Amino acid sequence: MDSITVRRMPFEFDEDVDPIIVPGNPEQSFAMVAGSLLLPHLEPYLIRSMKAAEQEVDDPALLEDLKRFAAQEGQHYRMHMKWNATVRRAGFPGLAKFEEELAEDYERFSRTKSLRWNLAYAEGFEAFTMSTVKLLMEPNGFGEDLSPFMQMVEWHF
Repeated sequence: MDSITVRRMPFEFDEDVDPIIVPGNPEQSFAMVAGSLLLPHLEPYLIRSMKAAEQEVDDPALLEDLKRFAAQEGQHYRMHMKWNATVRRAGFPGLAKFEEELAEDYERFSRTKSLRWNLAYAEGFEAFTMSTVKLLMEPNGFGEDLSPFMQMVEWHF
């Protein structure tokens, strides 16, 4: 397996963002926006889980992968927080309470669940998102003239 490359995300979002990010498909748009709202709360949880796992690993290559994965999740976190703030400012301020509940859930998982459980959750999430995006992107990605949000989603993969 290749090592994980930590990349900075180069995306900016207009203040007057249109939540229909998939032209002509409001259902898919809102599903993707909703999924993205989860991510800046999940990503710190993934980072905490990887840092906890470091204590159990003595293989230097695996330790490096854990650190790089956590660093990449930190980059994702910053970008998704920026996107969520843009969505709230676009007329959805009620999302902040929902996001607080998500953050509390992931904090609770870290406090009350075993490392094994948290790592299984992390793996399940990563496997689910990779297969979902692969399905969405086949055969030729998301297409041309993508919104900044869709460019960000495609960039991940």
